Amino acid sequence: MTKGWINDHPDDSHFVAVQNACSDPAAASRALLDVDAVFLRSKHIITANHPWKLDCVSRIPGLRLLAQATRGGKTAAVFAVDRNSARVATILAS
Repeated sequence: MTKGWINDHPDDSHFVAVQNACSDPAAASRALLDVDAVFLRSKHIITANHPWKLDCVSRIPGLRLLAQATRGGKTAAVFAVDRNSARVATILAS
């Protein structure tokens, strides 16, 4: 997503789902069923509308870590969305 799109859609359901991954991983899994991948950048913006935590995002059912890089104590990560696993997890959580 471009920066402009992000600015125009600050409460996108995907952002909210990733933010709430710690408290509701099943809802996050459902919200991400229409995307192919999730990229978490290493730069944390203190004033971000929807902050996320890498350890919580990594526990979302249906996400598979593809790559992770740490530099200066900050980590970026890319996850693939496995729709079959996410759907199963969603059904089990219902």
